[in-house]
Amino acid sequence: MTEARNSDMDNVQKVRSLLREAGTKMRAHGVEPIDVALGSIYAGFDHAESATGYGIPAVEWLRTVCDVLEKSIIEGAPRSQS
Repeated sequence: MTEARNSDMDNVQKVRSLLREAGTKMRAHGVEPIDVALGSIYAGFDHAESATGYGIPAVEWLRTVCDVLEKSIIEGAPRSQS
């Protein structure tokens, strides 16, 4: 189970890295960081719908993800730099 979880997190980090690169390129072309962030959230919602179902299930899943993220920040998890 741990090996599968590590593989999942490796995939998550690969996707995160790719999306961060895309955001950096967009900012280089004059897109404001807040617009990159908002567009990324909406795109994340699109992907969440594909994974969890349309509408409310995706919103609830994103809320859970935000709760986990908040907990990790409060606990002092290392942060990536933009």
